[in-house]
Amino acid sequence: MEDSELVNKLWLSWNEINQRGKGRRIIFFGRGTWMGKTLNYLTNEGDYAVDNSKYEQGEIEKGLKIYHPDKLKEETWDDIFIIITTSAFYEVTTQLQNYGLIPGKHFCITPSLKDFNSISKVTSHDQTLYIACSDSYLEGNLERGGGFYKYNTSSGELKKIINGLCHSIVDGKGCKYLIDDIVGIRILDEKFSTIDILELPQKTRPHGIAFCPTRELIFISFTGHDSIGIYDANNHRKVEEISLSKKFEKLGIAQHHINDLCVIGDSLYVSMFSISGNWRLGLYDGGIIEFDIDSLEFKNPVLRDRWMPHNPMIIGENFFYCDSMRGTVNCGTWKTIIKLNGFVRGLAYDDEFFYVGHSLHRHIHRVEGSSHNISIDTGIYMVDETSKVTKFFPIPQLSDIHALYIPSA
Repeated sequence: MEDSELVNKLWLSWNEINQRGKGRRIIFFGRGTWMGKTLNYLTNEGDYAVDNSKYEQGEIEKGLKIYHPDKLKEETWDDIFIIITTSAFYEVTTQLQNYGLIPGKHFCITPSLKDFNSISKVTSHDQTLYIACSDSYLEGNLERGGGFYKYNTSSGELKKIINGLCHSIVDGKGCKYLIDDIVGIRILDEKFSTIDILELPQKTRPHGIAFCPTRELIFISFTGHDSIGIYDANNHRKVEEISLSKKFEKLGIAQHHINDLCVIGDSLYVSMFSISGNWRLGLYDGGIIEFDIDSLEFKNPVLRDRWMPHNPMIIGENFFYCDSMRGTVNCGTWKTIIKLNGFVRGLAYDDEFFYVGHSLHRHIHRVEGSSHNISIDTGIYMVDETSKVTKFFPIPQLSDIHALYIPSA
């Protein structure tokens, strides 16, 4: 990932460039369209240009003669200001730094290339993601239906690794835990091969899973029972079960629709459709609540008034989650990372981009009037938080993406 301090020095505004160029000779690094566009915004005329291509050296462009970059070594650094006007700007940045020039003080990149930079960052990025999909279970070795998939953003290749009804995956101690409603919890090795199965009570409809490394406990959301099962990671025995309310016990049907979990320190965070347990009445007072892991006591709701929230997680030092029906990925209480026009569920981050799962929207009538358009596409959005540039990777073979996973380095 680019160093933010370096980025701020390299990408100056037109006003900053004109201020720093006062009383100094302007030199361009790179012949062509970008140099011409840059000249239109400058208060100082250019002095000359340099280019690494021997075929450009000696030519004249926009009245400026083009030289070999070694000509720069003849200059007094503080008497000149260099503007990079080539799409190979990062390579040239390194070249100028090797000459002893300082970014922001002696040179910068033309702002005309900023959009090009934002686009090229996204389009050239290569990442392999894993997808937990809860589509209908299909017999046979098919590249569709429920299961656990591997997807590459460069090639667009989708490969099913596990056939099942999968919802969530989390790193354990030397393994990974994958929820597969067909068998329970699959315990996977580093190559995603199943090495053991943790069977779960029937009709619990497991969705989310979290692991506490300090206590070696596995937490599983029993969506069908409005409860959270707690298991010992060493012997796979059930330790305890937390019920959200007595509604399931009284009515025999889940009322809260809990889904995803995450462990942060001594707390367990749980997302759900209805904190009050009234989503079946159309009251979507969704949110994320916190439990103390040691006492198993409910502490407080940390987020309220969310519409079918999913995927709570910590990235860096911040709390992120999907407000699925509103189509947003949020950081903390109010900051929105991205707003999409579909059902968002599944979230991952690779230290450079966010990846957001986008599922077939099954609740169109509920969002009519709240969006200009309603997307029913299935796939993954790659999101640059800084520029807000996104790229969509369509995966029409699938319908319901529940979780995205990138293995830790």
